[in-house]
Amino acid sequence: MNDLIYRVKYSEIINKEQLNNLWKSGFRGLLLESVGFENVDLKEAEKLGFVWDKLNNPYSIDTAENVLVLLSGLWKKLGYRERLNGKNCLVIGSDGHLGKKVCKLAKGLGMVVFDFDIANNNNDGKRLLNWIGEADFIFLCVPVDKKTTNYFSSKQFNAMKNNKPYIVNISGRHALLQPEIVAEQLEKGNISGYACDEKTIHEIGFSPNCYFQKHSGAKTIEGNEAKEKELVLKEQGLLLKIGKRKK
Repeated sequence: MNDLIYRVKYSEIINKEQLNNLWKSGFRGLLLESVGFENVDLKEAEKLGFVWDKLNNPYSIDTAENVLVLLSGLWKKLGYRERLNGKNCLVIGSDGHLGKKVCKLAKGLGMVVFDFDIANNNNDGKRLLNWIGEADFIFLCVPVDKKTTNYFSSKQFNAMKNNKPYIVNISGRHALLQPEIVAEQLEKGNISGYACDEKTIHEIGFSPNCYFQKHSGAKTIEGNEAKEKELVLKEQGLLLKIGKRKK
């Protein structure tokens, strides 16, 4: 640990007031111990003079493999499981660190992969909606930002026909689709089940059609080692930036 760099846990919410307190305490850098950054008011941080950095997803392999854990947990609650080989799989966020590995894993299991990336498909909504209507499984592999908050909404759910897909939120971000919407779609019978790598206090957490983890997809021995190595390098980089500013 360094007295100039504050390491931000994934579960921490850092707002303007907390940033001011950190600055007064002598911290000049923020190191986010996560790939996402929606839990920190970065605009305010930069106004105060903080330098910051985040992880580049050193554990994307572990998070991708976690799709099997999430599906297994869901099927255990349902009391049955389905064959993956030959099934249609839509990967949203296919060009990112995580999405690429999920596509590779799905293809290795014999699944037919529809790869869609929000950034590189110019939001080609028509193609996405067509694939949603054909998918047996939908894997969400996107971070949360202004473009993706509530990204999977009623419009996407209405594109489902009789396919009743399983949705696996591998990114573990409820902001991508709200639990209330999932509950509504489960009640209507539009989806077969929902799994997410993040806990929820919503009553949907007690549904037999849902399975949640406490954001533990990356918590493997190898994933933790890779994370710590990258944090050390990122911290050194931030200290260099702080040193240059002092000059």
